[in-house]
Amino acid sequence: MLEEIVNEITERQKRKQNLIIFGVPEQPSTLTATQRSDNDNSTVDNILKSAYPDFSPSNNLVVHRLGRSDASSTRPRPIKVRLNDESDVYKLLRNAKSLKNNNNYKNISLATDRTPKQIAFYNKVKQELNDRTANGEQNLRIRYVNGIPTILN
Repeated sequence: MLEEIVNEITERQKRKQNLIIFGVPEQPSTLTATQRSDNDNSTVDNILKSAYPDFSPSNNLVVHRLGRSDASSTRPRPIKVRLNDESDVYKLLRNAKSLKNNNNYKNISLATDRTPKQIAFYNKVKQELNDRTANGEQNLRIRYVNGIPTILN
């Protein structure tokens, strides 16, 4: 049990500087892997600058698509971005709603990189929210309090 807790804490520390970007269209498969990667890098730079104009991405940002490429999928794969500083992640997340005002990025969303246990816990809270609203409770929503998803009025 202690080993699982230590592993979870370690995994969360590793992911603190990561940002996940959803909704960025895939590059055409006619391009080489290097060209697709370069296009993704420039798209990510533009998205980050649009979300937070004071953000100045450095050359050592690590950007890559998650998952395997699937031509039959209609959904683009998310992009994982490793930033230099954890505070940059939170600055970008705070300003992510500004992307909705930009027609080029209105379908783009940003999220933190969560561990499987964090995702499972969120799904559990979401199920509880659904159960409570089905039982007639109103005006409930999930808010993050100190980094923990919680149901609030």
